[in-house]
Amino acid sequence: MDMTALETARRSFGERMQKLAATKEDELTRLRVQVKTLSAAPPPPPKKIVVDDTEPPAKPVKKKTTKPKPPAAATTAPPQ
Repeated sequence: MDMTALETARRSFGERMQKLAATKEDELTRLRVQVKTLSAAPPPPPKKIVVDDTEPPAKPVKKKTTKPKPPAAATTAPPQ
């Protein structure tokens, strides 16, 4: 490799690095402006989430009522 090829490679590398640095600077400036505008606006109020973890009152247990059966009719014949 001669010196001109090395010099050309060095120069193109330097130019590429300058171009990338300028691109990154522009991006950083854009992001800083975006952060300023977003932080200047008040954030939206948080949503209120209500969690009702109280247990409902227990319902009284109803007892089954059994109706008393009427006494069976006498089917036996009267004594004679």
